[in-house]
Amino acid sequence: MKKIIQIIVLLLSLQPWAQTKNKAVITSLDMAKMQLNENHTFYNPEKGFFTCKKAAEEEAIPKAMNMLAILYSEGVGTAQNQETALSWFLKAAEAGYAKAWFNVGTMHREGLGTPQDFKKAFEYYSKGAAIKATTSMFGKGYMLYKGLGCQQDYNQAFELFKESSQYGSLGSMYLLGICYRNGYGTPKDLATAKQWLTKAANYGYNPAENEMMEAEPEFADYKQTLTSYSKKKETHPEAKNHFETVQHQINNAETLNGSYTGYIVTYDWSGQHIIAKEPLTVDLKSQRDGTFSGTWTENNKNSVELHGKITDTEVMFDNTAYSKIDHYSAKKPTTFLFKDARLKTTNYQDTHYLSGNLQLWSVRQNEPEKPIYISLAKNKQDTGAPSLKNDPLVIYPNPFNDSFSFNLSLNEKSTVDIALYSMAGTVLYTEKLSLPAGNHTHTIAINVADGSYVLKVNYSNKSKSTIVIKSKL
Repeated sequence: MKKIIQIIVLLLSLQPWAQTKNKAVITSLDMAKMQLNENHTFYNPEKGFFTCKKAAEEEAIPKAMNMLAILYSEGVGTAQNQETALSWFLKAAEAGYAKAWFNVGTMHREGLGTPQDFKKAFEYYSKGAAIKATTSMFGKGYMLYKGLGCQQDYNQAFELFKESSQYGSLGSMYLLGICYRNGYGTPKDLATAKQWLTKAANYGYNPAENEMMEAEPEFADYKQTLTSYSKKKETHPEAKNHFETVQHQINNAETLNGSYTGYIVTYDWSGQHIIAKEPLTVDLKSQRDGTFSGTWTENNKNSVELHGKITDTEVMFDNTAYSKIDHYSAKKPTTFLFKDARLKTTNYQDTHYLSGNLQLWSVRQNEPEKPIYISLAKNKQDTGAPSLKNDPLVIYPNPFNDSFSFNLSLNEKSTVDIALYSMAGTVLYTEKLSLPAGNHTHTIAINVADGSYVLKVNYSNKSKSTIVIKSKL
């Protein structure tokens, strides 16, 4: 089952001989293993399946039940049947084969032979973990680490990874290293993190190898304090240091009409740490049937088309997918689906804001992604704010921290007027330059709150403007 149930290991761990009165006896389970081993002279997967089936059904051998479940799940020696596989995994677990609890949990986690159910997966992993089954301890820790089917808890996850690592769980070694490297559930300890990641990598565990190639951990001590424009009001939807759940307040697609600029903030699984913050531009338009369409442009890269509908409780997206590189994708794009969002609109200082929670779905993991918060300001037109339709400036860096630069090419000596506006059209900064003909680079250092602004530059009867984004990340 997707790399987790190791059929080869289970089928090839042969113990073919039992001793009865000094006479070697081959059990039906032993014979099944030989018949399922492609390197054995008895290799015959169809016969192996029936031999294993006999050991499970007639002899009621728990290990044979688990093996039979694997054969059904993988379609070895018989037609693939995930429902029957799940049934036999459960029988094996209830008959006393401890390792089978992990397999039952994984079937529920992945939605094999049963609807996907993280809560049930956690319950079955917990049963195995209670009797110290190593794989189930890892499984339970994994669910706690991400908060799948349970309350997210780094501390409990860390303890489970720590214990099961002692018994050789490579997944636990890897995630134990991740915990130490980021300070999740334990004080940050880079030396110990390297020790566990190296140990897992030496056994060929690729995620550990990939993590060791990353210069920084996922959570690199991001200590910025995000504040709203007014501490006395909660009308401006600035992202907080900790993830906050938004109650959905939009009930029709027309409310979304417009072009928005702002940022997308990704938190760790606990929602306590910001791990990424990137510029975001969204254009949305309602349709006659009550749905909406639009484009999503993240980090100034390729746009993705959006389609969806509004309900009383959420925004539902229509199978919208996009690819991006994240910390754990080994520098290769990985695919995510837009699943749903809970949004609200607010007005502050004559500016319309759209903010809320976005839920992405990892196609590779077949599970929800980390908590995400979006904060967007609606771009104004004909309201006193400068137009963005003129020849745009190229700003770098953008987003900026405390300063940004832009280039100008002048054909003659010119007076250059520079102004920075809020999205509401309020002038925040002005500067007048007298520059000779030629190429120039000008830098502006300014202390403003995180958010989106409009820079406008006028010279020689020309006007240029663009969006600039302030972000300390």
